[in-house]
Amino acid sequence: MTTETMEARQTMDSVDFGANVSAVFGWEPSKGNLLRLQLGDVFFKGKSDPVFTVINAGCDLMFTPESVSTSRPPKPSNTVYLLPGQFRDTKDCPPKGLTTGLIKFDKTWKCIVWDSKKVVAIPHDHVERYLRGNGYRHELRLRTARAIELQQQVFHGASRIGLEVQPPLCEGLTLRLIVRTAEEFVILDDQITEGAVRFHTPKLSVVVFKPEAISTVCALLLSAIEDESDSKSTIGRIVKAESLLRDNAAQLAKTPMAEPKSDKPQSIRPAKGFSGCKLDNVGVISWQGQAIGAGWNHNLAAVIGIEENK
Repeated sequence: MTTETMEARQTMDSVDFGANVSAVFGWEPSKGNLLRLQLGDVFFKGKSDPVFTVINAGCDLMFTPESVSTSRPPKPSNTVYLLPGQFRDTKDCPPKGLTTGLIKFDKTWKCIVWDSKKVVAIPHDHVERYLRGNGYRHELRLRTARAIELQQQVFHGASRIGLEVQPPLCEGLTLRLIVRTAEEFVILDDQITEGAVRFHTPKLSVVVFKPEAISTVCALLLSAIEDESDSKSTIGRIVKAESLLRDNAAQLAKTPMAEPKSDKPQSIRPAKGFSGCKLDNVGVISWQGQAIGAGWNHNLAAVIGIEENK
């Protein structure tokens, strides 16, 4: 080890790193007494006030007064973990969750319900200031076995590792509008590129319509009846189809459609767990520009065809 390295290490050792960290968050060194704490120590005030118990490992809280020995000096800036809870009557204590039953509080037996999601961490030298200084009493201690159980349950939940989940792959799809005239189904020349999005997941693929694409489909439907030669029945069917689409546009845009595994033209329906829209005379099919009309329901006024982008 070089002289420079030794000097740098001595400089770091001479700095109270914990105190520097505490100062960043406003925890200035306290001149109060350093309380002797153990795992399971309980701080309480009134029956309706929060209760706190210490959940640090017992060995991390031990220190020896410097007047006795310097082998284990106090470390005022070390963190003390406090688990908050609430006193409850024993008859109101829930059967599940983090609870401590039958603890005597002012000559009355109570239970404590703990909240593992709100652990408080403060420097050791501030425990007296914030708890005793606010009227909290330090007179109870949980049984060691129960305190260790609480400690393990809390830190197990706090230290879970969240694994990254890959988002579904997505790609744009083209929409084509197919309208039934008096005699046959006719594919309109207009197409809506990127009118829908396909999401690939490990279990299935779903198609979701873009809201603006549905508005475009409605406009195309109305433009399809501009030919005065269309029969009144054809016009009526198309107008009804446009009205249904417009009224259900928001719901349709929020409804993922389960894409069939086959490439053949076929109807597609809402994915499992989603209810469909009431589009009585409008169909939705997976279509790749193949033959149309064969076997289709002739009560349909229009069909929205979904195909790959070209």
